[in-house]
Amino acid sequence: MTYRTRRKLFFVSTFLFLIISVPLLFYTFGYRFSFSDRALRQTGGVFIHSNPASSHVIVGSIIRTTSFITGNTFIQNLDPGTHELTVSHKGFQQWKKSLLILPSAVTEAYPILMPTFPQHTVLLTGSTTSIHTSLDASILLLDSDHSVQPVRVYDAVAKHFLAFENASSQSLAASIPPDASWQWDNSNAYALIQTPGDWLELRRTNNSVRIESLYKQTELSLLINERPRFMARDPNNPSTYFVLAGTNFARWERTTGSFKQLLQSIGGFFVSPAHLTFWDTQNGQPYETDLLSTNARLWATTSIADISRATMYETTDSLILLADNGLWLMPRNGSTPILLEKTYDPQRVLITQSYVLWWDDHTATIYWTLPVNDLPTFQTQRQEIIYQTDSNLQRIAFYPGEYYFIVQDTNMLFTLELDGRGDTRNKHIIYEGANLVFHVPPEERIIYILDEGSLFTINLP
Repeated sequence: MTYRTRRKLFFVSTFLFLIISVPLLFYTFGYRFSFSDRALRQTGGVFIHSNPASSHVIVGSIIRTTSFITGNTFIQNLDPGTHELTVSHKGFQQWKKSLLILPSAVTEAYPILMPTFPQHTVLLTGSTTSIHTSLDASILLLDSDHSVQPVRVYDAVAKHFLAFENASSQSLAASIPPDASWQWDNSNAYALIQTPGDWLELRRTNNSVRIESLYKQTELSLLINERPRFMARDPNNPSTYFVLAGTNFARWERTTGSFKQLLQSIGGFFVSPAHLTFWDTQNGQPYETDLLSTNARLWATTSIADISRATMYETTDSLILLADNGLWLMPRNGSTPILLEKTYDPQRVLITQSYVLWWDDHTATIYWTLPVNDLPTFQTQRQEIIYQTDSNLQRIAFYPGEYYFIVQDTNMLFTLELDGRGDTRNKHIIYEGANLVFHVPPEERIIYILDEGSLFTINLP
């Protein structure tokens, strides 16, 4: 082959490559040719992950079925603009939302459908009078009208009842009121429980529960005149506790009886695995120290006046203060603290690393604490009302592992999605009863419902 022939082949190949690659490049960027108006249009797509899998998806005239393994499907070549998306599955309540499709972008949706008639599994009938435990607990304390067994403990993970180690544990369990404050460790094997006159320690082993007094029946009652305002265990020493009595912060070693005052003028504190964060009431600022309460340093440079006591929670970038003068968010970066709510009920506040949620009898509000770039794709603003009702908003709990909530409005229980795009939050009914109480363990897709004395479960998708 001559040099001249090779040159011709090279230029012809280059020309053909450009002819083929340019349309492919346009196709990759979402451009499609519209035969109706004879013009190039930039299109978008939608990715759907449905639960349950094998759900039917309708977008305009397009009908798809999500994968029976992953629950996923991807629909492309959609014109930019608002599209009505419907997801359905036989035996489940329908999910519907208007989504804005942007050019050269993929919009995501994660619909969860609830069964039309959820299946109930009865655990106890006719004897249970109340459920009380913390939102993050995997055990349930069940009150009964039986004198022989007035309190029972059910393990939601192992799915069986636990025995009390001794009669004292059973007696102390009976003294825990429904509105007691619980603090669970990450393993869900240990909890501190604040009751009106005492602090209790609950330890769970494989098949039993031991409950002991940390104040009334210990030497601590001789050292402090009244029940400590707050207690927390030292993560490095299971027999050592941080104690806040009034505004005096101390360390108590239970086995030796050692009681050492560490700090004064403290309004509240938070214990992490590696450090302490506490609120100084004199200058209205948070400080951080090691677990020995040495080398104190400012947690944030801003301040909030008039906080004399607060329950504190620490997220990645902020402090949440359930204070006596309001529900506050204090950013670590020195930005101005935000008063989320002046009047609130501490029992009606949910806190995660991503958001704070609080509610009253009629309205539920969320504030996202994440940096703007880390917000979920469906979220465009930090604070918004996610639910309003004219009836009685009783309780809200997390839906495990999803951007959904379990909501009790009067005696109706339903799922509520956090995604509010298209001015729609799908609401799927789980159960409607007479006088219900419910609990959702943090790691289990199951809901425990007590109604009319019967305790039963419903599986969550």
